[in-house]
Amino acid sequence: MPSRGAPRLADAKVVRGRTRLDASQPKRGHAHADREVLGQIQSLVDEEHALLEIGPKHELSPAQHDRLKAIEVSLDQCWDLLRQRRARREFGENPDDERYKQ
Repeated sequence: MPSRGAPRLADAKVVRGRTRLDASQPKRGHAHADREVLGQIQSLVDEEHALLEIGPKHELSPAQHDRLKAIEVSLDQCWDLLRQRRARREFGENPDDERYKQ
């Protein structure tokens, strides 16, 4: 029995006479995890925009500056994770092997 998230023959395509796994679309469980990462990215972007809107009107406090820097780091980490997940999927590997570490 294949391991969880393992490619299945039913997910394969025949390309130039060879069977190839179709990694272009995430599997059900993987799509959910990708949506969670994208949701986290959206939340961080919303918070970043709110802080940036304050900046032109009023000076950001040191705590707000620190939070803005932390958001930038978290966004970089989330985008890196999403790219890693997509690359692992593209090459027939389990995208859940790579996890975001806060």
